[in-house]
Amino acid sequence: MGPSILALIAATLVGALVPLWAGRSQTVLHLFVAASTGLFLGILCLHLLPEALSTHGGLPAPWPGALLLGGVLVLYLLQHQVFSASGHDPHTTAGWGALLGFSLHALATGLALAAATGEWEMELALLVPLLAHKLAEGFSLAAVFSLADFSRARTLAVVALFSLATPAGLLAGDALLAHLSRAGAQGFAAFASGTFLFVAVGDLLPELFHGKGERGTRVLALVLGLAAAFVLHLLGG
Repeated sequence: MGPSILALIAATLVGALVPLWAGRSQTVLHLFVAASTGLFLGILCLHLLPEALSTHGGLPAPWPGALLLGGVLVLYLLQHQVFSASGHDPHTTAGWGALLGFSLHALATGLALAAATGEWEMELALLVPLLAHKLAEGFSLAAVFSLADFSRARTLAVVALFSLATPAGLLAGDALLAHLSRAGAQGFAAFASGTFLFVAVGDLLPELFHGKGERGTRVLALVLGLAAAFVLHLLGG
């Protein structure tokens, strides 16, 4: 379990290094955010939504949809009632929203990995694609917080905090798995899907067409992000 935890943390931090040190210009950051938007949408549509809306032994209708809507509304209220009233930049709100959605999903993923502990073949099968996901998530969070004018040190601190979410789920798995049902895990996924949906469509996607020039390049970066999410989906089986 120890090596798995260290590998998950390291993968998240390594993913964050690309947007942190590749450049701080608005052009470069917008390209990174475009790629991150593709990752967000791909992870949402290929992974989170199918998990959240599954009818196999989970929450009965209409609860998955209600929790998904709850995730959207919570992020909307945070952005337009709390953060905007206190003068927060919309990019900052998008970053915190992304952090919330990723963290909920990462906690649930840690629980799934904990369930496989003791069966090294199953643990390895889960860990390999999970490391790829952590690289993508670290990249996405760093790109969004960099666009919000967070310093490199502050952005890295946020990503480092996020990197502990899956290990926390893994370490707490033995205790939580005895109480958390399939319905509970699905509830996590549904709420996280709502936050992803709002951040991707309400905040990040409009950034692709913010300002003039480079729109074609940004759309290409978006498509590359979607392709990367599809590859991650294939790796995860």
